[in-house]
Amino acid sequence: HALDAAVGLSPKAFYQTLARSSVRVQIVDVRRDIAAEYDDVHIPGALPMPECDLARATEAARSRIFPSVPTVVVSEKGDREAFLRCATAFTTVRNLEGGMVAWSDAGYPEDSGEYVAPKP
Repeated sequence: HALDAAVGLSPKAFYQTLARSSVRVQIVDVRRDIAAEYDDVHIPGALPMPECDLARATEAARSRIFPSVPTVVVSEKGDREAFLRCATAFTTVRNLEGGMVAWSDAGYPEDSGEYVAPKP
């Protein structure tokens, strides 16, 4: 797990991981401003958790963030400092290299709007 945390995850490798439906991973978007950044554009299914502070996560997202689920942290530009704030909150955690900017630049799927928990 320590090696996973030390090595970033490229947008391409992460997209390929998401394409394998049997792989369960949670995406935590740690950008600071939910309204200006997350609501504008995010990776589909990403959970908003500004600055990796669970208290700042939306109520709908808060109950869906689990420390034991493999997690990919998404910041604006893959900020290592933002990732390190989150690294201790999760058992298995990786940093998306280049963050949301690299994901968008690669042309991978994006979503917009407020986080809405999926229906059971």
